[in-house]
Amino acid sequence: MYPNITTPLRKIISAGVIASLIAFTAYCGGEQSSQSAAPAGQAADIGQADAVYSADAGASSITWKGSKLYESDIHTGTIALESGKLGFKDGAPVAGSFTIDMTSIQNTDIENAEYNAKLVGHLKNEDFFDVEKFPTAKFEIVSVSPGSAANEYNITGNLTIKSITKSISGTATIANNADGAEANAKLIFDRTQFNVQYGSESTFADLAKDKVIDDKIEIAMKIALAK
Repeated sequence: MYPNITTPLRKIISAGVIASLIAFTAYCGGEQSSQSAAPAGQAADIGQADAVYSADAGASSITWKGSKLYESDIHTGTIALESGKLGFKDGAPVAGSFTIDMTSIQNTDIENAEYNAKLVGHLKNEDFFDVEKFPTAKFEIVSVSPGSAANEYNITGNLTIKSITKSISGTATIANNADGAEANAKLIFDRTQFNVQYGSESTFADLAKDKVIDDKIEIAMKIALAK
């Protein structure tokens, strides 16, 4: 998400969720998946769960990171979890959904208040996430299977950004604790698959290299879940 303003601020990309959060062309714990986004599937019925935990938005965090495609500079920020729930059966996750507040996008690396505000305003406008029209993003679990390590799960779900829904797959670590559970995941997705085209080389082939924004957005999620 790079605003069309001064050179330092052109070096920006958002992560939104999307919520978001949100391909899960995703990886968790640094292990990247080569799977691309696909048509959405049927969300898992949370009615099959024998226990449903609610997300504690205040105790949860979502951060984003992005960069120019041909430059090493990166920019970072946060976005808030609005609500969520995760259903368990026999102690393992089986269904759930999470809603991300797209209006909460913030930048954390630009110290100049004016430049910071311009960037955030650009990320929120119609060039990027158009948060006035699309104030939330959502992720719904379709299927879950055990991963290769303790508390690791392979998850496929539907990611919705700007009213566009795609199926994405990746891994997450979900561990139970005395208060409920904690879920951690690090995701990478292609923003252009959700109609976030600004500065994309795949859309604007004649862009100068110093203006090309990487299509990939990275999001790190830490979600606290209460019984």
